[in-house]
Amino acid sequence: MKAFVRMTPWSWLALVMILSACAVAPRDQEMGAAADQTSSYYLQRAAQSEGSRRAAWQMQAVSALLREQKNAQALELLGTVNEPDLTPSMLSNYQFLQGEALLAMDRAPEALTVLQQLTDPETFPLDRQLQYQLLLARAFERNGETLQAARTRISAEALILEPEAVRQNQENIWQLLDMTPLEELETARAESFDPGFNGWLDLFIAITGNNRDPDGLQAALRAWQLDYPGHPAAGLLPESLIRIRDSVTYTPRQVALMLPLSGNLGVSGAMVRDGFLAAHYSGDSADLAPRIRVYDTSQVVSIKELYEKAIREGAELVVGPLTKEALEELASFEVLPVPTLGLNQLDHDLNPAHFYQFGLPVEDDAVAVAERTIAKNQRSALVINADGGLGERAEQAFTERFESLGGKVVRSVVVNGQAEAEQAVKSILGVSGIEQRQKNLQATIGVPVDLAPHRRQDADFVFMIARSNMARRLKPYLDYFYAYDLPVYATSHVYTGQSNSQRDNDLSGITFPDAPWVIGSRPALQAPRERFESELPGAASSYGRLFALGFDAYRLIPELTQMAALGDYQIDGLSGTLHMDNHGRIHRQLDWALFRGGEVTTGQ
Repeated sequence: MKAFVRMTPWSWLALVMILSACAVAPRDQEMGAAADQTSSYYLQRAAQSEGSRRAAWQMQAVSALLREQKNAQALELLGTVNEPDLTPSMLSNYQFLQGEALLAMDRAPEALTVLQQLTDPETFPLDRQLQYQLLLARAFERNGETLQAARTRISAEALILEPEAVRQNQENIWQLLDMTPLEELETARAESFDPGFNGWLDLFIAITGNNRDPDGLQAALRAWQLDYPGHPAAGLLPESLIRIRDSVTYTPRQVALMLPLSGNLGVSGAMVRDGFLAAHYSGDSADLAPRIRVYDTSQVVSIKELYEKAIREGAELVVGPLTKEALEELASFEVLPVPTLGLNQLDHDLNPAHFYQFGLPVEDDAVAVAERTIAKNQRSALVINADGGLGERAEQAFTERFESLGGKVVRSVVVNGQAEAEQAVKSILGVSGIEQRQKNLQATIGVPVDLAPHRRQDADFVFMIARSNMARRLKPYLDYFYAYDLPVYATSHVYTGQSNSQRDNDLSGITFPDAPWVIGSRPALQAPRERFESELPGAASSYGRLFALGFDAYRLIPELTQMAALGDYQIDGLSGTLHMDNHGRIHRQLDWALFRGGEVTTGQ
């Protein structure tokens, strides 16, 4: 006889739920097993399904399309999902995917609206909460709300587990704060009571307020660490701040200055030396200033041997040498014994630690022209290279930077001597082609033909790489052959350093970048410029660029570690506004001048 068990209503309900779970589980397992398939796979499964199951497969397809960067198709597919089929959790996922797709389509305002309306994101699993916060931060950033993006990333930090991901998030926070106007940060700090957010703001404001004071930077960082000992950034500072914390201001007791003081480069080396010593004697008191020991590199066979000798004789920092070849010898050291500031720049990024490079490369001029013309919406260039190998370097640097910014070099021409100047200008302007067509037509029809003279019309400006003598030859030809209305830019080599209206009248209309010291573009430099010019003839001539190089090299010594630590750390020097890249190269932001009536005018 079979025994029957009497079941209560609650027992029946429990049994139904168990059986229902058993029936659904295989389908959930099936969907999980199909993760990371192609969008085509998910679309096929969606076509074979109905209701919420169809919607789930469709959203899987949307995720796959976004991975495949088929953003427009993903957004279109979301529009076909039947929202009544979505469960509450599926609706949140739908909104998340919609925000992600809109952001991928560069529709940040719409993405932000969708993401901010997302239903109960705090109830998501922790990994999904993190994905949501980071997506929301990206939407804020793309919408120009950098402070809100930083605040969102700060909130997300507690959800990040991997140390490297934490560090990357902190670097992003710092970059976002750096993109936000200081006034906006200060206002937010005054209104905020969130310790985590306030810690970041106080840190950034303190660092920014001392970014030109090496000792102040160190003190501000130490004070912040005392105020916020438990702050997330205290134990894992962004890399840029770690470099500041660990940097030590160079205060050498003896500096070796290595320059050629005789031979072909003797005059150049002497002018650098004069600038270096001028800065030395016009700076700190004798008790604080380092001892300077000058070494002549003209007659030595091995720069390495001279360098090692200087260190044996007490040098705690070396400035020089001046030539690339000599600098290459030092760059071959695996480790430099003391910090070294070379007075030229190498063409590669391989160099030892604490090896810095500071020179007057023509590439700085070329990059300045590229950036200025793009800023003026002048996007089509004609390039005339009349300066040999130096011109090749300038043209290459200009072209790379110009094209990276969206510009186009329409045509370039090389001029090897003054005898080629006229033909080169006619060729690059397209005038020679018109003349040839005129001759051919006259020969065909047998009567004189007068074609209206004109030049090519597809260029916005001319970049002329030429010394002053050659430029005086080229510029009149540009005017004569109908390019008088085209702006003409040149490198600093177009200017001798001393104005002469009669001699330089043919240069009128040429714009060029140069060192503030040479063109006298900054009022604060006028008095020292007049003083040094009377004491050191040539300090305000074309050799003045070398004088400025030497002067700035001395002033850079205590600033080098801070420049290396902060990418935006700048110094206003005689040779330009100076900043350092990630490879220890110091670049110059130059001032601008224009030849007008044969005279150099500034403030352009």
